[in-house]
Amino acid sequence: MNISVIICSTVNRTEDLKKCIDSLLNADSSREIEIIVVCDNQFNKIISEIADKYKEKIKIINAINKGLSIKRNKGIREARNEIVAFLDDDVIVDNRWIHKMSEAYKEKNVGFAGGKIIPEFEQDIPKWLEEDIFVLGGFNYYEKGNKINETRKIIGCNMSVKKEVFNRIGYFNEDFGRGAKKYSSGEEQELFQRIRKMTGYQSFYKHDAIVTHKIQKERINKEYIKERYYELGYCNGGITLLNSKVSVLKTYTKLLFSFICYILNNSLRNYTAVNYNRGLLKAVTEDN
Repeated sequence: MNISVIICSTVNRTEDLKKCIDSLLNADSSREIEIIVVCDNQFNKIISEIADKYKEKIKIINAINKGLSIKRNKGIREARNEIVAFLDDDVIVDNRWIHKMSEAYKEKNVGFAGGKIIPEFEQDIPKWLEEDIFVLGGFNYYEKGNKINETRKIIGCNMSVKKEVFNRIGYFNEDFGRGAKKYSSGEEQELFQRIRKMTGYQSFYKHDAIVTHKIQKERINKEYIKERYYELGYCNGGITLLNSKVSVLKTYTKLLFSFICYILNNSLRNYTAVNYNRGLLKAVTEDN
């Protein structure tokens, strides 16, 4: 199966974008690959900086409206191949990435897949963060082999979906994702839930479909982690509320329990749990 790769550009990351595109073009594969770069308010800047270099090798389109889900959906509509893959503009794909990501779909009941993400930190990891660097997000590097039904390991900077899935169930929910008016993340998890519910397809974690992802220095501080987990809780609450009611009392009890755990042991994991449950409680109380 051939792949269309959608890269949504970010402001002031043109050099990273070029490296990402180069890694795709230099990857070892006999399969057809289509590269689609989607941008919004910096369309003219992207055109001027990369169009001459890549000419007919990539397609650059303007989403006009801001928002990651809006940009991804614009790319999906333009994609012509059987698999639609999504990369962040600051990743570098492994030389065998195209082949390995395609390989995931040899399993008949696989509708979406993701691969290993190795972090490239812009600065050294501080001591307080060494106990659990995964709280930063943006990478996984699990070494548990290739497995069906491993949704928790699939992260949006290295994922793919069968094009026919979008034709059957619709695209990313534009109420979720970076740049959305209310929920700044959660668009991938919301999509995964719909895929399973409406098609019966499963996920596939392909540990040898590898990318390297730059982790910006702005992430490596407690304030970022606090905000990240608060938003995760809020957005995951929003996803849950699409399908069912959630008890305010039970959610408040979860927050209270996590806070007690943090008082008893002020570990980084307990710190993230408190802020996640704060966000979750906000989402639930807004709905009641």
